[in-house]
Amino acid sequence: MKPILVLSIRDHYANSILDGKKTVELRRMRPNIGEGDIVLIYIPRPIMAIVGGFAVKSVVSAKPEALWKQVGRNSGLTKHQFIEYYSGTSVGFGIQVAKVWRLVRIIHDS
Repeated sequence: MKPILVLSIRDHYANSILDGKKTVELRRMRPNIGEGDIVLIYIPRPIMAIVGGFAVKSVVSAKPEALWKQVGRNSGLTKHQFIEYYSGTSVGFGIQVAKVWRLVRIIHDS
């Protein structure tokens, strides 16, 4: 069985992934996942639910400036936001997204 990782991702960025606009999820620490593994997307307050997920295409790592050149335009951040996010770190990580799905909640009237 492939590893499954639950990531807490803010509403705006989670929906950008689910809509196919953001194809790289950024992390300051190396996630323990690799190609083909599954990431479940948890949106914290106010949603507080797992809303979907994706398969991992790959995980890339590099110094922040080099990482920006590799994946920055697919990160959903401006360059300033990107550099600010990685401030104080020597290496950043980008989880490249593949095969996205959104969970559908069915509510039954009783």
